[in-house]
Amino acid sequence: MKGRRLGADDYVTKPIDFEILGTMIARRLGENPRKAPATHSITDREAEILTWVARGKTSSEIADILGVAKRTVDFHADAARAKLNVSTRTEAAVKAAIQGIIKA
Repeated sequence: MKGRRLGADDYVTKPIDFEILGTMIARRLGENPRKAPATHSITDREAEILTWVARGKTSSEIADILGVAKRTVDFHADAARAKLNVSTRTEAAVKAAIQGIIKA
């Protein structure tokens, strides 16, 4: 609650419940949270990595889980971020979840 006292409008805790987050964002933007998902050219690997990002895993942890190099995880996460036109991997995971591209 300290955040609210300092002026925050809202907050989320990890692990993120993307259904609640999507509703909060949509309400804030005055949009319908159930609108049809946008289509993006996200690969299956990018979606898989964004799902792990949404669950709060680091690149190293994701690399261990998937049995790939950390550099591979970083490459796919950054590609997904660019395709979704956002600044961070977390924003990419949130946007992908809201649009139904991934399920966290």
